[in-house]
Amino acid sequence: STRCFELFLDESEEQTKRIHDKQRATRTLTRLKKTHQRESILERHHNAQRLLEPVKVVIPYVDLLSFPSRWLRTRRDNERFLSLIEASAFLHQHQRVKKTVQGPDGEVAYIEATLDDYRLAYELAQGVLHATLHELSAPARELLEAAGTLEPPFTRRELRAAIGWPQRRLHDTLNELVDMEYLLVTGGGNGHTYRYQLAAGDERQPAPLLSLTHPDELARQLGP
Repeated sequence: STRCFELFLDESEEQTKRIHDKQRATRTLTRLKKTHQRESILERHHNAQRLLEPVKVVIPYVDLLSFPSRWLRTRRDNERFLSLIEASAFLHQHQRVKKTVQGPDGEVAYIEATLDDYRLAYELAQGVLHATLHELSAPARELLEAAGTLEPPFTRRELRAAIGWPQRRLHDTLNELVDMEYLLVTGGGNGHTYRYQLAAGDERQPAPLLSLTHPDELARQLGP
């Protein structure tokens, strides 16, 4: 299986604007001047990668770690998160003490992942996990936020005006919020306009990172 984390596509207007800005920036004189600088940076990165040697990585505190288990997909994401810790240790191998252990075919060299490696993996993964382990899709969370700015009960037309989405996308995402009981239908049908309002206690969104060991907690368990 892949060691890559899967991310939701950012379909927000803000992200579209950032893409447009980036596309325009590639046509400027400033960008032309930076081309050589970019190549120089890439060369330094390639040279740094050549300094890395094959070495095994051990996570000595792995039995102290907890990971969200409510979602089926975490069977894969846990493996990816552990790989992220290993990757940090591997990239910092020259700042780690190289050790050896006797194997069936001779000595095997290895390094141990440190608390710093865990902190880095935690910081990199927490945004990804918060998004991908949420019970709502990214568009549904965006629509829910827009709904919170409207005076209830509100109509689809009012919601579409607030978020600026096309009808089909609004329809599909709105159905998700209703099905998951984040929005309630308060009227409509039989020729009448549908109206909606936020469900009571809509703040009850899962916090998947509560199940992920915090670096400070790991530090406490490891001791001085």
